[in-house]
Amino acid sequence: MCEFKVLLTSVFYYHKNSDIIFSVKLKVKLHIINFRIMGADNMKVILTQDIKSVGKKGQILDASDGYARNYLLPKKLAVVADATNLNELKTKQEANKYKKDMSMASAKELSEKMKDFELVFKIKAGENGKIFGSVTSKDIADELNKKYFVEVDKKKVMLSDAIKTLGVYNVEIKLFEGISGKIKVSVVAE
Repeated sequence: MCEFKVLLTSVFYYHKNSDIIFSVKLKVKLHIINFRIMGADNMKVILTQDIKSVGKKGQILDASDGYARNYLLPKKLAVVADATNLNELKTKQEANKYKKDMSMASAKELSEKMKDFELVFKIKAGENGKIFGSVTSKDIADELNKKYFVEVDKKKVMLSDAIKTLGVYNVEIKLFEGISGKIKVSVVAE
């Protein structure tokens, strides 16, 4: 709770085009009784980068006035959350959501197509079925790109270990968050 008392005393105001001088002075006395205002001296900002233990990019943050003005804004780590910047943030978030939805739809479609994919690797093998060398996730990703024109990062090919024996294997390929496809990989003797 705050109590304000205003006392009127004299201040001189001089207008340069006339000889009129106003004599008014305001004196403010502030009596603080249990002074606590929620959000006092805080500023809403939008983070432009991820900041450890503060927040992620695009997050609206209620930062203290000094922290925002002296650290976040000068280092371009945040912008003031005014109407223009909030509208821009909303537009970017909608665009990102649309892109994510489109990527998810194409990943689901590719996952359905992958059921028919089969990769055949012809490699020299010994008599007991062990191959000379191995088939790695990089080999599978490269072959997918050559044969079906599907670019997949080798880290997305889920192999527990490289394939070192002849046979037919079902290999999972992660396409998107929660969406994966399975392809058949055949390793045959040359």
